[in-house]
Amino acid sequence: MHTPRLVRAAVTAGTLALATLASSAAHAQFANHSLGIEGGFAYIANPSAQNVGSGGNVGIDSTLYIENGFDLYFRLLIGVHRQQEPSKNVIGILPAVGFRYLFSEDLFRPYVGLSLAYLAFFTDDYTSRIAVSPMVGFEYFVSYNMSLGLQAEYDLIISLNDSPEHAAVVAGKVAWYF
Repeated sequence: MHTPRLVRAAVTAGTLALATLASSAAHAQFANHSLGIEGGFAYIANPSAQNVGSGGNVGIDSTLYIENGFDLYFRLLIGVHRQQEPSKNVIGILPAVGFRYLFSEDLFRPYVGLSLAYLAFFTDDYTSRIAVSPMVGFEYFVSYNMSLGLQAEYDLIISLNDSPEHAAVVAGKVAWYF
């Protein structure tokens, strides 16, 4: 009569022991990817060399958290810019890839970063340039996985045939973390 109870107790104890030994340590889950949209303005200080001036931009950006406050950063902006001669609007595509360093990983995240950007403008002679772009910005989390932010960057536009040009980009951002 006591044998079924002992068997049941032994099976239960053995199952609990196996489950305890087979389990691993708990790991905290956090969002380390983001996908966002941004809109802003690109000011090109000396448009004479590439004949394309300032204009508004919209685009997408994405980050991948690496470790110790570092993010990989990717951005693709598309904008309408003003060509100087002949005077007309042209489309520009401005992709960039780089990294960011987050000073804080809490609700308010100020950061600095550096990216390599490519500027392509669809003019009659298709102009393109490379730019080195230091940036500064912040993100503020308004919910568990959504942040609002502002980013400013300086672009040193490099060309083999012309003197360097200077640009500044300011953009507001909304990002979703997953």
